[in-house]
Parts: sequence; C-alpha cells; structure tokens
Amino acid sequence: MASLNPKSFTPLYQQVADILRSRIIDGTYGPGSKLPSESELIEELGSVTRPTIRSGLAILVQEGLTESRQGKGVFVREVPPVIAVRSSRFSRQARAQGKGALAAEAEALGLEWRSEELSPIEIVTVSPDVAKVIGEEEAVVKRRR
Repeated sequence: MASLNPKSFTPLYQQVADILRSRIIDGTYGPGSKLPSESELIEELGSVTRPTIRSGLAILVQEGLTESRQGKGVFVREVPPVIAVRSSRFSRQARAQGKGALAAEAEALGLEWRSEELSPIEIVTVSPDVAKVIGEEEAVVKRRR
C-alpha cells in the first residue's frame, strides 16, 4: 500500500501521479483496465483531497498513459508499439566521413543535399552616434541580402 509524504518537496498531486504511473508501468493496472475511483484513492492514500486526486489523474491523461471517460472513470490506454523511424544519422561511420546528421539522413533517404552560404556577413564600423546608442564603439555585424 503506497502512501503520500506531506513533508516531501514533491507536491501531493505529483505523488499521486507517480504512484499510479508506477502501478501502470509494473502492470498492476494493465492496458484497458480501470483505475480506482477518486473515492477509493482517497481512502487508500489517506488524508488527501478530491482535487489533489483529480490533479494527479490529469497528469497521467496529459502524459497519454490514461484516458478519462465521462461517467465511467479513468482507464489505462492501450499502448501502441513504438517504431523507430530513423536511419543511422548519428552513426560513427557518418561522422567519420565528415557528414552531419542532416547529410547522413538525406543520403539514407536517397535525397540530394547540399550546403551553401546564403547570407554572408561582414563587420563594419559605425558612426559615433550609432555606436553610443548600441553600446559598441567600433563595429557591428552587417548581413547582406
């Protein structure tokens, strides 16, 4: 039986969310199962208010772990499998060839990639009046378009 620590720096609603999250992760509440009602959680966790329980449950909904169904309760969401859709953009081989993430990813997708300087810059001397306003005595960066 989990308990809340009112002396903790972690807010009570966050502790409620942490307890329920750990139960979801360890399988106590499996996908599709209903979480205990607010009243049941208040009874189990001790002296905690209904708004605190609701705030803790809201965190789990925001995280996508649970879903609230009007008049029915809060249920653990079915978790779709996570599929990584990426190539080896940060692989040692790409870095060894002097390629960055964008170049390696573009090549893996069969796309043409190039880099070019679009906006050259230069350092120019400004008038004393402008220098006083911007706080620079000698120069500013000027971008050519």
